[in-house]
Amino acid sequence: MGNCCSVQIGLENFIIRGLDSIAGHANYICKLKQTLPALSAALQELRAQRNDVQRQVAVAEQRLLKRLERVQLWLSKAETMIIEAERVVEDGPQQMNNLYLGGCASKSCLSSYKFGKKVAKMLQEINDHMSKGAFEKVAEKQPATSVVVRPEEQPIALESTIQKVWSCIVDKDVGVIGLYGLGGVGKTTLLTKLNNKFSTTPNYFEVVIWALVSKDYDVEKIQDRIGENVGFSDGSWKNKSADQKAIDIYGILSNKRFVVLLDDLWQRVDLNQVGIPKPSQENGSKLIFTTRSLEICGEMGAIRKIKVECLEPEKAWELFQEKVGDETLNSHPDIPNLAKQVAERCGGLPLALITIGRAMACKTTLEEWNYAIEMLKRCALPKMENELLDKFDRINEAQMQGGDIISSLLNACLLERDGEYCVKMHDVIRDMALWITRKFEATENKFFVKAGAQLFEEPDVKAWKRVKRMSVMKNEIQLLKETPKCPNLRTLFLSNNNLKVISDGFFQFIPHLTVLDLSENYYLRALPKGISQLVSLECIDLSWTGISELPMELKSLTKLKMLDLSYMSDLENIPQYLVSSFSKLQIFRLWFKRLLLQNKGYPNEDNVLNEGHEKLIEELKGLQRLNILSTPIKSMFCLERFLSFDLFRRRTQALQLIDFREPEMFDVLCLENLERLETLQFLDCGIMEIKMEKLSTWVSSSTNSTSCFHALSTVQIFHCKKLRDMTWLILAPNLRNLDITGCYEMEEILSEEKLGEVAGVIGISYPKPFLKLETLDLRHLPKLKSIYRNALPFPCLKHILIKYCEELKKLPLNSDSAKGNLLSIKGSKGWWARVEWENEVTRAAFLPSFKLFYDNFPNATMKCCLLYCCLCLEDYCIPKKRLVEQWFCEVLLNGFDRISEAQMQGDHIIYSLISACLLESVGEIDGEDCVKMHDVIRDMALWIIREFEATENNIFWKNRNVKAWENIKRMSVMENKIEVLKETPKCPNLRTLFLSQNELQVISDGFFQFIPHPTVLDLSGNLLLRALPVGISQLVCLECFDLSYTGIEELPTELKSLTKLKMLDLNNVLYGGNEKLMVELKGLQHLKMLSIPIKNMFCLERFLNTNLFLRWTQALQLCDFRESKIFNILCLKNLECLQTLSFSNCENMEEMKMEKLLINASCYHTLSTVEIYECDKVKDMSSLILAPNLRNLKIYLCDKMEEILNEGKLGEVAGVIGIPYAKPFLKLETLLLILATKVEEHILGCPTLSMSKTYSYKWLPRTEEAFSQLR
Repeated sequence: MGNCCSVQIGLENFIIRGLDSIAGHANYICKLKQTLPALSAALQELRAQRNDVQRQVAVAEQRLLKRLERVQLWLSKAETMIIEAERVVEDGPQQMNNLYLGGCASKSCLSSYKFGKKVAKMLQEINDHMSKGAFEKVAEKQPATSVVVRPEEQPIALESTIQKVWSCIVDKDVGVIGLYGLGGVGKTTLLTKLNNKFSTTPNYFEVVIWALVSKDYDVEKIQDRIGENVGFSDGSWKNKSADQKAIDIYGILSNKRFVVLLDDLWQRVDLNQVGIPKPSQENGSKLIFTTRSLEICGEMGAIRKIKVECLEPEKAWELFQEKVGDETLNSHPDIPNLAKQVAERCGGLPLALITIGRAMACKTTLEEWNYAIEMLKRCALPKMENELLDKFDRINEAQMQGGDIISSLLNACLLERDGEYCVKMHDVIRDMALWITRKFEATENKFFVKAGAQLFEEPDVKAWKRVKRMSVMKNEIQLLKETPKCPNLRTLFLSNNNLKVISDGFFQFIPHLTVLDLSENYYLRALPKGISQLVSLECIDLSWTGISELPMELKSLTKLKMLDLSYMSDLENIPQYLVSSFSKLQIFRLWFKRLLLQNKGYPNEDNVLNEGHEKLIEELKGLQRLNILSTPIKSMFCLERFLSFDLFRRRTQALQLIDFREPEMFDVLCLENLERLETLQFLDCGIMEIKMEKLSTWVSSSTNSTSCFHALSTVQIFHCKKLRDMTWLILAPNLRNLDITGCYEMEEILSEEKLGEVAGVIGISYPKPFLKLETLDLRHLPKLKSIYRNALPFPCLKHILIKYCEELKKLPLNSDSAKGNLLSIKGSKGWWARVEWENEVTRAAFLPSFKLFYDNFPNATMKCCLLYCCLCLEDYCIPKKRLVEQWFCEVLLNGFDRISEAQMQGDHIIYSLISACLLESVGEIDGEDCVKMHDVIRDMALWIIREFEATENNIFWKNRNVKAWENIKRMSVMENKIEVLKETPKCPNLRTLFLSQNELQVISDGFFQFIPHPTVLDLSGNLLLRALPVGISQLVCLECFDLSYTGIEELPTELKSLTKLKMLDLNNVLYGGNEKLMVELKGLQHLKMLSIPIKNMFCLERFLNTNLFLRWTQALQLCDFRESKIFNILCLKNLECLQTLSFSNCENMEEMKMEKLLINASCYHTLSTVEIYECDKVKDMSSLILAPNLRNLKIYLCDKMEEILNEGKLGEVAGVIGIPYAKPFLKLETLLLILATKVEEHILGCPTLSMSKTYSYKWLPRTEEAFSQLR
């Protein structure tokens, strides 16, 4: 029984436990309806709590605090829980569908049980985790950064650059920062300041390391300097190998947030070789370095490249004063002015200012200062040694410095870009440079320049003896028959002549010639045997010559580094073993054009141009110093052989594939390993299709699946008659120039079908093509219908040329394409008329881009106009309109009879000068668009003028004795302190006289007596000048007369003698508006520009009834209108070219109404400036809604004005025109309110103005300063 009892009890326990278990399972299932919504709610709360903590951490880290590790642990765990809970909640609906009987039973009991248990457990874990997320603080102060403070000089004007660099340091996306600029500009000072800033400014870095690299780059020296900062300072470590040191440094730095500061880089530093981990967003470290070269910044992978600029003139003068000292500057009253000249000669370079300033600190005599100025003038150009660049062994190293020099000259506007690969020197800049070289004829750097001088014979050889560099390019010289003795000659430019023969003795006594340019002498058939005498020659350019055979005598040129044989139309023979003899050759260029290939064989078995150029390839492969290679390949066999050599894969910059007849299908990916390929040309090939056959194989091993031709910038396809498309260009993301000519079967540039295949192979959509394209030339493509199916952004596109592409009726452009670019589209008028645009907006956007093939640019005119600008002071704001008027009166423009015609040419010249960086646009000042001439450009122009003192362009700009005026043609003494003109100068040639902004009070009657031919006279800005002399009647040739802002009270009747007058400016001189003035003005039928004040309503009505005034009034001033309280602004709507409208002292005017408004709510399209002065009762300016292009709004002393735009009146406008009015002030640039105090609270909250991106708001409070500005 006992046993039975025992079994019974055990069975009972088992049943009870089983029932409990089933009940527990059922409990998870039954409560699922409550726990699942509870989990969803808890998930939302956890997300919110996580976001709150992240925000707190972000704010703390912005204050450079370090987040607590327990906070980071909580956030990481919360992120994991959120992801898991989201998955569970997402599965909830499916599990709920399995429940029945009110949720107490499930169709899949086990599944529902597991899910219910998981929900309950997760709910508990989330609640527990949220309870742990209430932190008192989430971050704490960083431990102090380990940094060695370095001695520093007080930085001059580097504050903004320091701030710019520091903002990059705190930016997590910026790991490598390059600081570049001229030597001595302050890069090391800047880096020192940054180093020390880490010791005083809170930051999250653990160690800051400084290392000087310098020109003699040594890996171990850098490692030793880094080792001292990270604890490797014992002698045994310094004895380790460079590789072991790199491992040790890497081991330390990879576990720290570091900043490495490398000073004075002259070449790329291999970070792996040193042991520096590459800074990244993940490790949060930084590398900051200084260099003179922007190219080094690129090679170092700098994310941000920051240029350290020279000092502005004011800051430069401050630094120079500090170094010279007040005692020296005050030792003589003339020394400060001389010191300023010395400081200006330093060009804003801090090192020069400091060094010269210290040297002059004890110079207290005028002789010493004048001597210093003279020495600085002589040293203005760097002294040229035998090598213009520092000595480099390889061309790629020299290219870095050369590129930096060219960039500097471009940045200084001393050179201009001319396409992608060329620069040019403006004629005015070149004249300046030639003037400088003539000034230094006595030095060793003697130049002989007769370029473009129309020479028919070689210059007298006696003049060559001491010449070092000589240019007689672009002349008509046919024969070089003399035997010049030129022991010093290093450079000889003979290009672009009509040379036919060079005598054998010509090169006999030129032993040191380094550079010889014979290019573009098409009739030169042979080189003389005497070429062998040029044993020092390193660079010879024979491109575009008619030479048919290279002589074996060239073997003597053992120092040759550059040989250019491009485009030699008749070249038939290059002797075997000649090219291979140039063991130092670094640049070799051989390039053909279509004309060469027809019916031309290459005789002689010893000719490397035979057999598809296979022999040439064999010779080239032995030139181990070869660095730049441009070469043609004539067969697929030769191409495969060419691609098998590593030298060619690394050094080929340009490849020309000529006359490929087989295969018809060409796989472009066979060229993918040409890592420096920049130019690729297919010439006269029978290829039908350029395929991407190996794309799938290539994609699997490539990190960037659609860009294998990264360096490729130029592609040319000439006369490949069977080729149908160029879809493979999708693989060239940096393509800048595309030229396709004579492909008669081509229908598409990018085939939609093939692009789809590309996307299918790589598994992603291809990137937008042509993002870097600058020029697109399409010629003789009779079947071409499409460039690309959709419109493209073309952010870099500048030029499109379409010629003989009759089926191409649509361009891949819309109104958003090429935004911000000055795009030029060239094509015939007939083609332009057939183009189908996406819409009228697009057509209108690109209509100004169209240009015909022949563009006549007046260079001589532009030069004269530029020189004219130097009559004004440097950085003086010159109104464009006034400048063109003066050019017009001086007949500098093309002899137009009417100013309206001349204005167009004048505007074009100004635009060209701005584009050439010879003038600068300064925007609108007082309602007029202005330009200025930088002081450097002005000095250059004045140099040119001094050089041409005997010519008609003689300009006099200083106030000397009148005896010196006799031969002067143009004279400027503006902005001086002249009070009286009492002399009687004799100036028979004077055409232009600028006397503006002096303190003139009296001009004697005889002053103008012997100045018979002046055309332009400017007396403006002489506020104390009350009257004109009677002798003004002598100026019978005067055409342009400016009396604006003078104190003249009455115009003398003697002005009647000025019968040729075309421009008279009385702005702010005579106020009035009487009827007699209207009568006289309307008789001036040649009038084309009118700015005038009107003083009453009667005169205004009479004025508006004259068609002449309606057509030509540009500025209208309504002053002292007292008779009317309400002024209907729409009475002015017929003034067709009104640009400036001013209301002044209209005391009784209360409202400007729009009484006759019908349909058009924007009738003042030309109006750009509105000024309201002392109109005390005007309450608003709602009529401005009619001026959609308003740029300047100025309101002075309008005490009753409460609103600019009244909401009620704007509603009336909308009611009249039937549509809402346009948003106002979309073009507004300047808003000036002076003592209009009631407007303040309204205008600052105006929603339209607050959205404007172009306006600048200027508020002058009610202070004495405001009154003084107004007066």
